[in-house]
Amino acid sequence: MLARTSDAYTTAMETPRPRAIVLIYLLLLAMAIPWYWPASDTRHLFGLPLWAWVSLSAVMATSAFTAWIFSRTPPEGRSHE
Repeated sequence: MLARTSDAYTTAMETPRPRAIVLIYLLLLAMAIPWYWPASDTRHLFGLPLWAWVSLSAVMATSAFTAWIFSRTPPEGRSHE
């Protein structure tokens, strides 16, 4: 009985929760679309507007998060060992 509980706990800790995934994706989407950035902001960093750097960073974070999700989710039909 103890082994079964421990297996369920391990599986729960390794598989990301769907609600958390959706929340993180919505946050990253809000960061990637610069609708909140003031139109009068003219700051630049390395030749690009600052809002572009924030947007690019959010897109990179979204890619890294997606890769992390796929690396943590076992393939269908196989157990994660």
